Formats: sequence, C-alpha cells, structure tokens
Amino acid sequence: MVPVVTWASSGASPIRKARPPAIPTASRRSRVMFPSADRLDLLAASIRPRPAQSSLGNNILDTPFPKGLFCVGSMTWVAPQYTREQVNLAGKTRIDQGASTESRDAVLGVINNWRSSHSFPLNSFQIMLRNRARAVDPSAVIAQRLKRLSSIEAKLRRFEQMKFSQMQDIGGCRAVLRDVRKVDEVVQAYKESRARNPRRHEFLHEDDYISHPKEDGYRSIHYIYRYHSKARKHRAYNGLKVEIQIRSQLQHI
Repeated sequence: MVPVVTWASSGASPIRKARPPAIPTASRRSRVMFPSADRLDLLAASIRPRPAQSSLGNNILDTPFPKGLFCVGSMTWVAPQYTREQVNLAGKTRIDQGASTESRDAVLGVINNWRSSHSFPLNSFQIMLRNRARAVDPSAVIAQRLKRLSSIEAKLRRFEQMKFSQMQDIGGCRAVLRDVRKVDEVVQAYKESRARNPRRHEFLHEDDYISHPKEDGYRSIHYIYRYHSKARKHRAYNGLKVEIQIRSQLQHI
C-alpha cells in the first residue's frame, strides 16, 4: 500500500495513513458490447460505388453477383453480391497505403456487403447456441456481433497473408454460463450434435483456451463453423464462417 500523509491539526506531526486499496474495475474485455445482428446494415446492399481502378490493377466491381435480399417474416437479410476474388481485392485495397482515397472508398460497398451477409448465418448459429446454453443454464447470457470495420482492417494489417474472404470471425456469438460445469455440458452438446448430424454445418476447428489459456489469461472455448444449407434461398450463404464462444461468468471477467 502507498502511504498518504495527512495532518491532524496545525503544528501537529503528520499522521501516516495507508491508502485504501483501489476498487478493481471491469476488464476491457468484459465491457465490450456485442450489438444485435438484427440491426442490419441494409444500406450496404444498396451501395453501388462507381467502378474505380484499384492500386492492384483490377476493377473489383466489374462482375458482381446478382443483387439479392430475401425476407423471413418481417426481417430482411443481405445476401452476398460479389465473388470471393472481389472481396479479397477489396480487403487488400482498403489497407493498401499506396491506394488512393478514391479507391479505398470505392471498395467500401464490397466490404460492407460481405460483412452484412454474415448476419443471416450468424443469427442461425446464435439461435442454436441459445437453445443449447439455456437448456443447461436458464440464466445463460447470449450475445452476437458483426466485426467492426476498424477491427477488420486491423486484423488484415496484422496478418498480411490473410484473405478477407477467409476471415473466420466476421460473425461471432457467445454464451456466458454460470460455471465451468455448465460450459462442459454445452461443449458436450455440440460434440453429440456433430456426431449425430455431421453434415448440417461444417465444423472446421476448435480452440480450447480454457485448457490452454492465452498469455493474457483469456479463457474460452472457440468453435469455427462453415454455414451450409440445402434450401435454395439460403445457398448464397453457404461457406460463410461464424465463430462461437463458450465460457463461464468467471472467465468472462
């Protein structure tokens, strides 16, 4: 403790008191808010920036997929409009320091469309996660989010060889359960589901940060899935990846 000098009265000797311990504050991770995927960026579907020659020498806006939105009830979902090659070039152009401002702005429509297209598969995985988590812990907290543009750009800069279309956590959902025992039950539910129906969605890999915590102490189970549907109106989303996080309340702090 750091001593603090206070004075009892005029002319009196100083009385040394111990500074009270600081009240711990929530970690930065625990304050992160996951916005609802229901707030879709529908503007991305209508953005049609004028073609601009990127610094990579390719016009990434030449051959977009047919524009598409589809509705489920009152909800409208954005569908991918661009090829993966166009998406990858958009990501490279966005972080290319040699690209002109005009070129970097021109690819925003491609990036926003690809990002928003993850909302539908993300919502599907979030519903699945919520059902499994609440089955073992009714008090489980479920959240979902689309990765922010600034975070996407930072990750592409950090991993220079990464292609934007291969980024695994553009869409992410998480469950925070009461304790580690409940986490284990949800993990077991996912394992049993994959054994019963391995073709429903493609399971890519697991990162077990509970058994092997990160250097900063972060603990959680991460699953990466690739969305797959046989329904014709959902096929545009096949291949999009979603990250699922499962951890306890104590691990979430």
